[in-house]
Amino acid sequence: MTARHESPYLADHHHQLRAVVRDFAEQEIRPIAREADLTSTFPWDTVKRMGELGFLGVVFPEEYGGSNTGWLATVILTDADPAMRWGMTAEVKFEQ
Repeated sequence: MTARHESPYLADHHHQLRAVVRDFAEQEIRPIAREADLTSTFPWDTVKRMGELGFLGVVFPEEYGGSNTGWLATVILTDADPAMRWGMTAEVKFEQ
């Protein structure tokens, strides 16, 4: 695990989110990313798990199905691990 950098903007739950995202990317996205790209396959099961973990809809209020954890959570989700960017890109492309 990398050293934790102190920041006036990151609370403990942000650091916990970063750790969960990194674990998820390593275990769930890295193993399938290349094959999914090569075969143009959408990772439905992976995106469903991302939703179950609260990685999707973080800026939307709970009454609309989001988690309302904010834009900083979005930055953490996409910045925590390069593989997670692939997963978030897949989800965003689906939404368009």
